[in-house]
Amino acid sequence: MSLSEMVITDAYQKLSKARFDHWQANERLFMRRAELQKARAQKVNEGCIDGRNETERDAQARGLLKDQFGAVELAEIEERRTSIAVELCRIEIDRVQTLLRFIAIGQSQTGSVVQS
Repeated sequence: MSLSEMVITDAYQKLSKARFDHWQANERLFMRRAELQKARAQKVNEGCIDGRNETERDAQARGLLKDQFGAVELAEIEERRTSIAVELCRIEIDRVQTLLRFIAIGQSQTGSVVQS
């Protein structure tokens, strides 16, 4: 198995893309949470959320703001998916680096046998 420059470059390009995708997913999650928080505050101000304790208020909010809660959940799923993609790219880079070390060791041992 030969390890070319293209394989190394490809691994790093994939990591770069995965990191960018993860950053974008984090930004979307932040925005969805902010939208939910704003909508919830508005419902509290309107008197639609008026439970006696946090559990009741949360249940009322979930009932009134289903779309916003759903958007946050989808954004959380996407953030986790992109986080895993970054980790898989890092594993691939570790694998490529390990193969490079093995190749270097093999070449150095072959060189020392030839010189002997």
